[in-house]
Amino acid sequence: MMDWNPYAYAFCHGCPYYRASGEYIYQLEENPKERLCRYAPQCRRAAKISAGGQQTKMEGF
Repeated sequence: MMDWNPYAYAFCHGCPYYRASGEYIYQLEENPKERLCRYAPQCRRAAKISAGGQQTKMEGF
C-alpha cells in the first residue's frame, strides 16, 4: 500500500485521520492536489489555536 499523504504541514506526520481529497487511485496519480488531506484546514486551525495554549494538570481527581 502506498502512502499518499504529502505531509503538507508538520502536524500531518503520523496522522491517523489522513483522508485524501481524491477518491480514486487515478486521481491521486494524476493530480498531486488530490493527495492533500481533506481535514488539513481543520487540523491547521486547531494547531494554530493550540500553539499558544497551556495544558493544565488536574490533581486530586
